[in-house]
Amino acid sequence: AGEPFQHIVGTADFYGRDFIVDKNVLIPRPETELIIEILKKKNKKGSYLEIGSGSGCIAITIALEGISNNIVATDISKKALSIATNNADIYNIKNIDFKIHDFLKTDIYSTFDVIISNPPYIGINEVESLQVEVKKYDPKIALTDNKDGLSFYRRFSEIGKSLLNKNGLMLLEFGGDAQVDAIKNIFENKKFYIKIHHDIQKIPRVAEISLLP
Repeated sequence: AGEPFQHIVGTADFYGRDFIVDKNVLIPRPETELIIEILKKKNKKGSYLEIGSGSGCIAITIALEGISNNIVATDISKKALSIATNNADIYNIKNIDFKIHDFLKTDIYSTFDVIISNPPYIGINEVESLQVEVKKYDPKIALTDNKDGLSFYRRFSEIGKSLLNKNGLMLLEFGGDAQVDAIKNIFENKKFYIKIHHDIQKIPRVAEISLLP
């Protein structure tokens, strides 16, 4: 019926570790591991914020790899945060502050050295063309913003300067070649510096956003 094997066995691999997953969270993709690789090279130890934590695999991996021990991870879904908390407990991670939060509508009053996100970036008009295992089994709220797929990037561009500490950066996953020009325009128009990182298939995958000097 197209059900992903990760749902059948109840776990998915991310960065060499198993994480609990079900219909309430996005199944981790290998491409997202690029965020971990970039962070290791950057070696920024400070305070971290993750928007849209889902299963918690990114935040938990950041903690387990010793990248940071000061992490706030948010999601709009209580069910997703419950899974993330369970995953953190399995790995005995105590230094992640999981919070329910609607990023598009609710402000954040803290600042951070690093902000990371793999937000819903699929346009609503593209959902029907997705593979059945994605369209039918991944949570729609984790796939699309119900608009053009760019809502989260616009929001990051609007409030990013108030969220970042000096020399801070954002690492934001996006949908490849089809979105790269739009992502660049969104952040360059708000006077950010943007660098594009490519995944193992040479597809543009992660935008590194920082404040202009």
